[in-house]
Amino acid sequence: GARVDALRLAAIRAVVGPHVGLRADANRRWSLNDALSFGLQVANLDLQYVEEPVADPMADLAAFHCTTGVPVALDESVDEALTRGGLGGAAGVAAALAELLEPTFGVVALVLKPSVLGGFEVCAAAAAAARAHGVDTVITTAFESGVGTAACAHLAAALDAAAEVAAAEANATAAAAAATASAAAAAATGTHMSSSASSSSPFVTGVWDDDDDDDD
Repeated sequence: GARVDALRLAAIRAVVGPHVGLRADANRRWSLNDALSFGLQVANLDLQYVEEPVADPMADLAAFHCTTGVPVALDESVDEALTRGGLGGAAGVAAALAELLEPTFGVVALVLKPSVLGGFEVCAAAAAAARAHGVDTVITTAFESGVGTAACAHLAAALDAAAEVAAAEANATAAAAAATASAAAAAATGTHMSSSASSSSPFVTGVWDDDDDDDD
């Protein structure tokens, strides 16, 4: 059960140390109470995520994550969302996945199986939708041959490259916005200083003139 699984993970963490990434997959086998028991026991093990921790994700994911703080990945939920929402291109995929990316669910990764979801284009659209919410994607396989597995590996590499490009573009946009704001602030400060100097000049001149008059 969930308690035994937590003890096993604790034992593994003790052996491999803190620098090895650990993930768990419950395959929706736990009730909310079992999932909470598991999550509270592994909260200090630094799991990358637990996949599909509850039997009813839409009802219980928020309670699981908000109580335990353990990150979540979704697999079967992605397939179900796309089946309910239909495809309809990238916009349709993004709309279908939006409910899964609710921040209180704590989703940090979507697990994508091209042969299950309908191919590479659907997975690429799902990855783009996830990336827009700061969520990673994990490409995996179902029952592919070596050829299919190699193709999935190429897809994963392509999505990693796309994520790097998106991150670079986001950083460039943020840097440009910061530079614009800094320039605007500097211009405003300069205008204020110029106005202050201009308004004080007649007063200073008048005092000097008065002194000259006294000397005469």
